[in-house]
Amino acid sequence: MEENPKPLEVIVTDKKVKKRTGLKILLGLLCLVILAGVVVGSLILREVRAEKDSDNYETYLVLSENLNLVEKVSEKRNVAVFEPVKQLPFGAKLTLSVEEGIVEQDGKIYLPCKRYTAAGRDFQCKDAYYVETLLTSDIEQYANTTYTTDMLLRLFPIKQTQALPSSLKKAVMDYLEAQDMENYVFTPDANRIDQTIVKADLTRDGVDDYALTLQCDDYTVSLIFCYNPDLKTYYQAYYDNFYGRGTVRLFEQGALVFKNSETLVKAPERGIMSQTSYAGISPEQANRNKFAILYDPDLGQFTAYAQVPLSELNKEYDDTVEQDGEDYDAADDEHVVKTDAYEAVEADSAVVAQ
Repeated sequence: MEENPKPLEVIVTDKKVKKRTGLKILLGLLCLVILAGVVVGSLILREVRAEKDSDNYETYLVLSENLNLVEKVSEKRNVAVFEPVKQLPFGAKLTLSVEEGIVEQDGKIYLPCKRYTAAGRDFQCKDAYYVETLLTSDIEQYANTTYTTDMLLRLFPIKQTQALPSSLKKAVMDYLEAQDMENYVFTPDANRIDQTIVKADLTRDGVDDYALTLQCDDYTVSLIFCYNPDLKTYYQAYYDNFYGRGTVRLFEQGALVFKNSETLVKAPERGIMSQTSYAGISPEQANRNKFAILYDPDLGQFTAYAQVPLSELNKEYDDTVEQDGEDYDAADDEHVVKTDAYEAVEADSAVVAQ
């Protein structure tokens, strides 16, 4: 027996339901496509923005021991208000934007910071994080130096060396890089630090200069850096290198020194006594490895004088010997480095007393 056919009304209703269901599915798929497009577009835009932002950000090394990471918490009358987050360690690597820096009325510079690396760990920064600094010399652009964080910590291994002025540390780095002497470092021995760093006004211009010794294996380099107030930076004004472990100390005006003389004379200015020693060195050779370094304001130069009588110097060469095809006199053999307000001229480092 035949089943009763569905009523016409039921058939019409089923068709309407099917049409509505199909329309909903179509609309749903369309919404998914639109949403996917928005997400992809957002990701692409974000990537483009990131690439654009990265053009303004570069990597820097921290040269100061007093560099702070701060957060911008508000802005009052177009003046940003910052709160400290943490102190950044010496040698940390930063990703900063110098172009977008905020200069405050107090003279401090605030540079947007994306991330930093310290103690081997990477840290991502909030959008409102900035690095606060007083001097641009507190940071060194990574692309402009061969130094890495590890090399910095080896060059300035202890707090006393890390506390040196940032502009001085930068001048030391620049000098060592230029001379391919990146293996020379400050002593890691805190007990010897006073024998390797002297801070004093050696040129009588009212600004402190620095006499330094750095070492590499069995060799020592003695350096004097003077400050140029116009350029607000230090420049290398004296150089010499020796075999052995070196020390420097300050002597005052009027101290008794040999100054290419037979007897001790009073030093016309304060100066630096530089000395090197090594195992098995004789007392005579120890004296010959001792130099009084004096600044001559009339000539604008430093001169190193061996601390032995002139006759002792001449005795080794029978008063006159031939050197480089010319008559040689020990009295003429001074280690001289000329300086002026903008540059230092390096002289030959051969000294007869060595």
